[in-house]
Amino acid sequence: MEVIEDGEMRSLYFSGRHLQSRQWISDPSALILPYTWYMMAFPLVRLAEPERALMIGVGAGSMIHFLRRHFPACAIDAVDISSDILAISRDFFDLREDDFLRIYCQDGGAFLRQNDTRYDLILLDAFDGEGMAADLYAAPFFALTRKHLREDGILVCNLWSSQASVRRDAFRQLRRSFADTIFLPVPERGNMVSLSAALAMPWREICADNPRLRQLSDRFGLDFVTMAEIARNYNGGEEGQGGFWRRLLRG
Repeated sequence: MEVIEDGEMRSLYFSGRHLQSRQWISDPSALILPYTWYMMAFPLVRLAEPERALMIGVGAGSMIHFLRRHFPACAIDAVDISSDILAISRDFFDLREDDFLRIYCQDGGAFLRQNDTRYDLILLDAFDGEGMAADLYAAPFFALTRKHLREDGILVCNLWSSQASVRRDAFRQLRRSFADTIFLPVPERGNMVSLSAALAMPWREICADNPRLRQLSDRFGLDFVTMAEIARNYNGGEEGQGGFWRRLLRG
C-alpha cells in the first residue's frame, strides 16, 4: 500500500498500481473517483434518508466522509479486515470515530454474524489481491446482508473483476438473492454498481421525477440526472436496451 500526495490530492494505491481511493485534502467529503459517485446513487431507489449504515471495505474512507457530511444524523459502522488499511485511513485520510461512527477491524461476514443490527444502507466495496473478496461477493453473504437490512433497506455493491466468469456469477447471485436488483455501469470505467432490496424498489418512479433528480444533484453535487438515465436504459427488462442483459451475463 502506498499513499501519494500530489498538490491538493492524496491517493491510496494497492500493489503500487491499483488506485483505491483519492481525496481532496481541503475537502475530504468530496468524491473524486467516478465509481464512488454511483455507490452514492441509493436515493434513486429509496426515498427515506438512511438512519443507520454499514460500510464493508473502508479503504481511505472517502464514502464515509461523504455520508457523514450529507447525513450527519446517520450512525455508521465501518468494517475492514485489514488493520493496515484502517491505520492509513486514520493517519492520512482523517477518519475518526465519534458518536456517529464506529470502526471495526474484522471480517465483514463475521461482523454480521455476531450482531443483530439492521441497516437502512449496506455498502460493499471489499477487494483483495485477486479482485472482489470471494467470500463476500457470494450467495451466502448476500443472504446474510439481506437479513441485516431493514424492510426498505438497500445493499449497494461495487462490482469489478478482470475475470468475466466472476462478474457473471456475482450478477446472477445478486438477482437470485434479492427481490429487486438494478445495475448501473459506470461510464468509461470497468466498474458496475448494483443496488438490491428485499422488496420491489420504486426506482422507475423516482428516476422519472426530474425536479427531484435536479434537487438531488444540487444537494449532493452528483449528476443524478445521468445516473437515472443509465438506470432506465439498462434495467428496462430482461434484455435491457440493445441486448444489455445478454452481454452482461456473457461477460
